[in-house]
Amino acid sequence: MQTRPALALGALLLVAPTSLAQDQDERPPLGRHLRDVAGVAEAGGVALDDDGGLWVLERHAGRLLRIEADGARSVLAEGLADPRAVEVGADGSLWVTEALGRGVVHLDAEGALLGSFGAELLHRAHGLGLAGERVVVTDRGRHRVEVFDVEGEHLFGFGGHGTGEAGLIRPEDVAVGDEGRFFVADAGNSRVQVFDADGAPLARWGDWGPFPGLFHEPSGVVLYGGRLFVSDRGNHRVQVFSPQGELLDRFGLHAIRPREGGGFLHYPVALALSPNGELAALSEPMVDRVQLFCRTGGTAEDEVRRQAQALARPSAHYGWELELSGPYLAASEPESHSVLFFENTGDEPRRIARVGALGTKTGLLTGVGGVHFEREARDLWVCDPLLRRLSLFRLRGSEEDEVGYDPLMARFVKSLDLARLFELELRERLQDVPEPVALDRDGAGRFFVGDRRNGCVLVLSPALEVEEVLGLGRLVEPTAVELSGDGQDLFVVDRAVGLVVFRGEERAARVLAATGTDGPLVAPHDLARAADGSLYVTDGAQHRVFVFGPEGEQRGSWGAEGLGRGEFYKPRGIDLDARGRLTVVDHANHRLQTFDLEGNYVGIFGPRLYTKKARYPDLPEEQE
Repeated sequence: MQTRPALALGALLLVAPTSLAQDQDERPPLGRHLRDVAGVAEAGGVALDDDGGLWVLERHAGRLLRIEADGARSVLAEGLADPRAVEVGADGSLWVTEALGRGVVHLDAEGALLGSFGAELLHRAHGLGLAGERVVVTDRGRHRVEVFDVEGEHLFGFGGHGTGEAGLIRPEDVAVGDEGRFFVADAGNSRVQVFDADGAPLARWGDWGPFPGLFHEPSGVVLYGGRLFVSDRGNHRVQVFSPQGELLDRFGLHAIRPREGGGFLHYPVALALSPNGELAALSEPMVDRVQLFCRTGGTAEDEVRRQAQALARPSAHYGWELELSGPYLAASEPESHSVLFFENTGDEPRRIARVGALGTKTGLLTGVGGVHFEREARDLWVCDPLLRRLSLFRLRGSEEDEVGYDPLMARFVKSLDLARLFELELRERLQDVPEPVALDRDGAGRFFVGDRRNGCVLVLSPALEVEEVLGLGRLVEPTAVELSGDGQDLFVVDRAVGLVVFRGEERAARVLAATGTDGPLVAPHDLARAADGSLYVTDGAQHRVFVFGPEGEQRGSWGAEGLGRGEFYKPRGIDLDARGRLTVVDHANHRLQTFDLEGNYVGIFGPRLYTKKARYPDLPEEQE
């Protein structure tokens, strides 16, 4: 690491003031809605020119688009491997990060490849910042920020998994100030961190919450004119700060109606400002859209919307994971960092408990990954990939009890710290501490844990000791694991590889259904296995459920984009209930749908605005 003189910036900032400071900029603030740019599938990074022309990445399609102010579109580059961020250099060339590919890709203004670098160092390249002759990249996989020169030579890095000073958890983006300071969106810690030109910590502000100055997964940062613009994904807004953390402005409010735009936001991720600072662009991958905002003109500004605090607790936006066991249903709810537990014997699930809450102490959750419920013992295992541990909760009572909602139903029992397990048993076998995202158990009580960090499945004994590591070199980012009834076959969904089986006692690996041009899948997430061996796989990019035989033969599929019966928007979790029905987490529609094994619609559950069209399919469109 090169040595540089330290920058004196005064005392450490911990939390930003909650009152709005006076705006000293003579220009009107950004925040007037200009236009929506729809139909950008899984919109990723964005960049703007002064005329409103837009560069935007389509993650699942692996494309870089150019969209003119008049709506004309062209494809500048294809074949990108899960592209995440795009920046325009001073010479007009384009820089792109690939989460599953070459690290950093350099393109000319027409999209032709000039070079790439960082693949051997970066695990999940994400955010991107340009500063003179430096290219700065956030690595979500290694929880670090890495600094390169424009030729690709690695200069230094900083960060690492942690919640304390200088620690990062899944950093999403970085901006570089004129003095060489790094402003990092520390999404997993819900804060902004500031580092000096050497990577030493200087300041940090924010915490989790909906109040002004707080965050829920900050995901994009842009430094412009002495102001730091932060896209606050989980709070559906943009907040504007001074470089010292003083809150100056904010705009945006949570969209309520399906696909609602016009200035209402739905999980904004990437953020860009035009070179003259007159325009801002926000990508919303949840709804396949980019919204543009301006300072003057545009649509009439809604002052009530601008000043609304949006302080209510998060609504039930069902996450990616689902578990059905006996008369029960468990579904993750990321906004509240918990698992919702339902009694599932009636026409619709009835919530009876909430398990977990935000925190880093044992018994609390920061991320909610896979869930696994053991009916007889009434044990609920929860994967926390951000804290890198497995937590066990036990539900009191029995199935015979008649219960309503019971806030004390679940109690914490114990957790497995995978960082400690790594130090004791896995350091020689794995690259880094496992991040658990999926879990299943066999009849002997062994745990099969999907690890997204190392691209493998850990096999643990009932005493939580390491027995085996499966899939190294074959898997990239597993998202679901499922054992066959006899425990001989282990099926894994990997978002980069597809549907994989580890068969028999030797666990011989075979791809049953691939992603991309080699197979039918694009963005698979979860699977359920029926008694006849059929495998049901959700694909969020295609808004469908695919059905495969145990040898990978495709037996059918169903679904389409929409809000009607049997229609989806980015389906994720799927499982089979005790009545032989499939329940699907219709993730971006914030609802659950139930089907028979042939894909026939049975029922729906969720918020009224997102279920109305399916419940009342004959309702006139103007009454929806």
